[in-house]
Amino acid sequence: MRIPTRLLILLALSLSSSYCAVAQQKSPVDREKLRQAQRTADRFVERYRQTLDFGTAWREFRVSDASCNYRLDGPWNADNYTRLRLSDALVERLYIAYMNCVYLSFSYRLSTLRIRDDDNYDRAVEMRLPKAIQAAEKRLENIFAGRLKPQDAKDVEEVVAELDQLARVWRRHRPQNLMRSAAWRANIKYALSQDGIGHLGVRRGGQSDLCIPDDVTHYIVDRGLFYFYFIEEKGRMKVVRFGLGD
Repeated sequence: MRIPTRLLILLALSLSSSYCAVAQQKSPVDREKLRQAQRTADRFVERYRQTLDFGTAWREFRVSDASCNYRLDGPWNADNYTRLRLSDALVERLYIAYMNCVYLSFSYRLSTLRIRDDDNYDRAVEMRLPKAIQAAEKRLENIFAGRLKPQDAKDVEEVVAELDQLARVWRRHRPQNLMRSAAWRANIKYALSQDGIGHLGVRRGGQSDLCIPDDVTHYIVDRGLFYFYFIEEKGRMKVVRFGLGD
């Protein structure tokens, strides 16, 4: 995964069309639960905007057992986690540190740069980013692409520490109107206007590649920066996974 402009305009196209296909007919119960999911999504986004910390929002809104996510959605594939024999606690910390950087990068770019679907636009956009942001994104790309080769848990601890340091770079350079600017509104509007996106939906049964059990209904809510998959736990909507651009 890179963190280029072209990825950002595809955020809402996060998963393949088969994943985004949703039930067209919704019962009154479906509609009410989907409204609950929408309200929860809005609270999540606002909590993230207030804190600029993915971990804070994630812990408040995630499902009770999110262990499936950590090995599927972290910076490396499952084979690496098996090879390194990492503890569940360290895998969770790695996931949160990595996702923190991803979403800080997304929110920074979407707040400061008007995104266009132009093959030649990436380089021009990159040149307008502060040098510290460019360096942080390059380092994040290297971590995800596997150019770093951790050999054991100690090496992974160092990666987590570096991700935490990179997160501080984005926060230090954040614009005053982060996630409130005219560029932000235009970019989110553009992302949500793309054809073929299941902005709202209900799917019956789960999907193993979404960390959702087979007998569980899930609810899809698109907020441009975050593309949510919710399930209901004890009468509340909880985030089970996110879609990310690929």
